[in-house]
Parts: sequence; C-alpha cells; structure tokens
Amino acid sequence: MTDTWNLSWTSADGVEINVDNPGEYTIVSVERSLPGQFEQTQNTTESGSWLEPPQLDQEGDRSVVTIVATLGRFEIEIEGLNVEVLNDDSNDESVPVPPMLPVTMLPIIPSVLPISPYSLPELADRASPETRSTSVTCHVCGHVGQPNDRFCAQCGTAL
Repeated sequence: MTDTWNLSWTSADGVEINVDNPGEYTIVSVERSLPGQFEQTQNTTESGSWLEPPQLDQEGDRSVVTIVATLGRFEIEIEGLNVEVLNDDSNDESVPVPPMLPVTMLPIIPSVLPISPYSLPELADRASPETRSTSVTCHVCGHVGQPNDRFCAQCGTAL
C-alpha cells in the first residue's frame, strides 16, 4: 500500500486520462484538446486508499479501470469525456459521487477603520474653522488628508 498513486494514459480517440489516489479519494480527470478548444471532466469518488495498483483495460475509445481499495472494488468506465464509477461490493450499481472536496473556509474578520469625528457629514460642520481649512477627511475610511488632496492617500477614494 502506498500513500499516493497516479495512472495516466491517452485513449484511442486522443483523450488524456489521469486517475489519482491521494489518500481517501479517487480522482479521475479527463481532458481533450482540439485547436481552439479545451474540454475537461473531473470525478471525485470516496474509495479509501488503493490496496493494489489499478488495472487498465482498453477497447477502442472505451477504457475501464479496476481499483481495489479499502472501501471496496470499483470499476471506472471512461468513454470520451464521460466517466462512470461502479462499485462491485454494493447492492447499487453505481456509487453516488460525493460533493467536491470541502474548501477550507477562513473566518471573515471585519476590519476596524479609524473614523474621525469629522468624517461623518453631519459632524463635519462642527469642526473648527482651522481644521476645515487645513485638512480633508475621507468619508469612507476617515483618513485625514491635506486640503489640496483630490484622492484619499489611505484608500484611494475621490475626495
């Protein structure tokens, strides 16, 4: 048993096929490139780790890969860009394809923007005449800029 397996070949109709087992899943990628056109299909099936090297059988444009894994024996039928996974150890003819591998979600942390009391329009009138004539405050981020600034140096908003 190995941690990572990879099987690649080109079918009779020029379709590139890759079958990988990076651990608990079997990933089948099928690609076809024509001038000005690229087509790809990918199928991910929960199979567990492969217990032995996969067996490949080709008949013209049709390829069948037999996999023996910790979760059973699987046959992957590939014809053109169509991929069908069959599990011999279950009562069903086909194994439902699990959803795509989960994407790690990072928490969204709200940014804390420094807000000047003079950045809000209703408070701008309360600013002292000296402050109003010598600085410009961005209405988006609250950055205090120079009176001649046309854009905020902090966030780029037009002033």
